[in-house]
Amino acid sequence: MKKIFKEIWQSVVKASQHNITQKIAAFCFAFLVWFFVSVNVYPTITEDVYGVNVKVEIAGSYAESVELQPVSVGTQTVNVRIEGKRSEIAEISAEDLVAYVNVDNVTSAREYKLPVEVKSVDGKVFDVLSVSPSNVAVKFDKIITKSFEVEPDISSISVMPGYFKDKISVTPSTISITGPQNRIDNITNVYAKTTVSKELKASAEVQSDQIVLFNKNNNAEISNDNGDLTYDKSNFTIVIPIYVKQTIPLEVEIQNAPAGFDADAFKKQLILSETQIDIGAPTESIRDVNSFVVGIIDMRKVDIGSEFEFEVILGENYTNLSGIDKVTVTCPSEGLAKKRINLRSSDFAVINAPAQYDITPINSGYSIDFIGPENVIADLSKPDVVAVLDLMPYEITEGTFACPVQISVPSRPEIWSMGTFNISLTASIKEEPEPEVTEE
Repeated sequence: MKKIFKEIWQSVVKASQHNITQKIAAFCFAFLVWFFVSVNVYPTITEDVYGVNVKVEIAGSYAESVELQPVSVGTQTVNVRIEGKRSEIAEISAEDLVAYVNVDNVTSAREYKLPVEVKSVDGKVFDVLSVSPSNVAVKFDKIITKSFEVEPDISSISVMPGYFKDKISVTPSTISITGPQNRIDNITNVYAKTTVSKELKASAEVQSDQIVLFNKNNNAEISNDNGDLTYDKSNFTIVIPIYVKQTIPLEVEIQNAPAGFDADAFKKQLILSETQIDIGAPTESIRDVNSFVVGIIDMRKVDIGSEFEFEVILGENYTNLSGIDKVTVTCPSEGLAKKRINLRSSDFAVINAPAQYDITPINSGYSIDFIGPENVIADLSKPDVVAVLDLMPYEITEGTFACPVQISVPSRPEIWSMGTFNISLTASIKEEPEPEVTEE
């Protein structure tokens, strides 16, 4: 056959040496001869196809029935050598082929080495002589979605001296992450991170579009460079409240002290379990706060060595930085004494009584305890005590009513009385005197 083809080719070349028309005809004839020989003498050829895309299809497989999904494929393309008819595969390309892995043996979440099979996209017929690589590593896992609380990461932001950060908030406060279960289970914390760098002395808002995944158990950041984890949110607002810090003294107020009682001297003798507190506020107005009243002491309830416990409750715009939630106040006990004095109803002075009524006490009297310094209380007697019934606040009508007794020792500002006392009184309309009759 080769000898025949050579003789024909020499005849064509010789004939084409005379003119251009014969040259064209000679070459057409040569092409037809070549085509005839190629198709009939060499009908089967071998082709190497490079860069055929690898696909993992699980439709209808056991893996699909147990909700497994391919989460990573070790090799994205393969090289293929095929054999077939020249008319079928002479101009075949990578786009005409698909390489798919066999998932029949996939039963659980782990990595598999799976065989690669190749077929034609449009039904061309050929034999696959080799696939390189012949096996591909594919990792399978369940795809789940889990919600996480978003925490702020403002490590690039500092606060000026004398100021501090209060509780920082992130909006939205949660994020849903979807991905392979083994990856999701590895996440312990999600942060919205800002790269803004500044020093704050006032509250601020910063934006964040950088999500940082973290595993506290390993103390390591979790990468999402391969993009197998997806988020339902990507933009967050971080609110940073900045407060002014101030240390202020604690004190108590005195209530229901006797008239003339030296409350300031008494307060100096009180012992507080905590004398000062660190507080913070969002504005400079805190600089005007000179002290904080932790509670009120009712002098009618104070005995020698009494103790009172008060909760520390700050206003809405203030923050307790000391962690002090209760303060115990101890009243003085050293050098004090107690004396009981009996007061009769005739010892009570009624003031501001309506002119048209006669006011008469019903109670016979009370025994009242007085407390003060030992040397002062020793000389206390009933004439030193003033017991007043002030009727000014009352709308008096005929009948019986009760009125509190105001007890004081004006000449002894160090003394106070214990207890509360109400006196029952009777109001009766005064009888008008009969007019005098004048004899003529």
